[in-house]
Amino acid sequence: MDDECPAWCVTGADHLDEMVLRLGGAYWHRSETAKVPTDDTCPGGVEVIVDVRLEQLVVPDREFSAPVGFLGAAGGYEGYSFRAEQARQLADALLDVATLED
Repeated sequence: MDDECPAWCVTGADHLDEMVLRLGGAYWHRSETAKVPTDDTCPGGVEVIVDVRLEQLVVPDREFSAPVGFLGAAGGYEGYSFRAEQARQLADALLDVATLED
């Protein structure tokens, strides 16, 4: 199973544990998490940091692999998943903002 992991997957050794917990149902390929600081703060002045990683759901029993997407979550809130095209749109928007004058 681990030899089928994409190059960016860092959870290979944990796939078996995850499958056992899910009774053989499914597991996730996950990349390292990048921590991206923001200008926002949570109550109490704690800086909001967005955690971003690639992920892909695999269901071996159904020979199913979801498209690779990425997850972004911040401040203890539920994250958002983006497919490749959505990620490109978000990246384009972020690049537009990055080129603005301060």
